[in-house]
Amino acid sequence: MSQRLERLVAAVFERPTLEGLDELLAELEGLPRDQAVAGLIDDLLDYRVVLAECVAPAERVLPAELSARGHINQDVERVVDAA
Repeated sequence: MSQRLERLVAAVFERPTLEGLDELLAELEGLPRDQAVAGLIDDLLDYRVVLAECVAPAERVLPAELSARGHINQDVERVVDAA
């Protein structure tokens, strides 16, 4: 598994930011596009919409209760394990 991908995933779920999420999405774009990767990208894009709605003009961290998205965590685990 890519150490960079692992670090990006950890950073996005520890302290979600639009910048961090965009880096993770860019990294996923480089992976072969199977069903797991495509599903994860779709889920992360949905997550990005929620995050963007919570961010003030100066970027701030998403509240912890909104960052607990179980289906994304499962997709992340599948993709990271496969990488």
